[in-house]
Amino acid sequence: MRLHFPILFLLFTISCEDEELLNCEITNMSVDVGDCISDSTYSLTLDFDYENPGNEYFDLFVRDSIYLGYYELSDLPLNLDLMMSGLEYDYFLVSINDNSSCSAAIEWLPPDCKDEELLNCEITNMSVDVGDCISDSTYSLTLDFDYENPGNEYFDLFVRDSIYLGYYELSDLPLNLDLMMSGLEYDYFLVSINDNSSCSAAIEWLPPDCD
Repeated sequence: MRLHFPILFLLFTISCEDEELLNCEITNMSVDVGDCISDSTYSLTLDFDYENPGNEYFDLFVRDSIYLGYYELSDLPLNLDLMMSGLEYDYFLVSINDNSSCSAAIEWLPPDCKDEELLNCEITNMSVDVGDCISDSTYSLTLDFDYENPGNEYFDLFVRDSIYLGYYELSDLPLNLDLMMSGLEYDYFLVSINDNSSCSAAIEWLPPDCD
């Protein structure tokens, strides 16, 4: 006796949502490097094109799958402040939210912010205008100077022998001070940008005769 078994045909259908996920694409990714914010942080602009994302958001990762956050696709191009990885190349992985198969990565050379800050910082045109005697050992004066690329809002002030007077805001310039005489023929200032001792300048001047 021959047995007959019915043959079952299974029909698989792909929903429109699944088809959209399969057709999702990220292209033309770019990173435009901006200015240094500190010696370890800089600004950049991330942009890319996309098709059929099936979602209004994307996830952003740096190297080693460290998650930075999620953003709206409508925010593109996206301006960010990024901490340097410390490696030769910094890195982004972009992935459409809830669709990890729709992703793309990019590497780029970060700026050399530490060297740029140190090399470009400059103090020029330092001057001291001597004022009136306050006592037989103290007098007033006005300190002023020009600066470029300080990378900081403050400067440190020293007298001779690296004796520290204090720190002040660059926005306070020209700075009025009451100074005790050194007892030497010339009094002396060393100005140094805060946290950047290589960006400094010194000046000497004749104090008044307050006797």
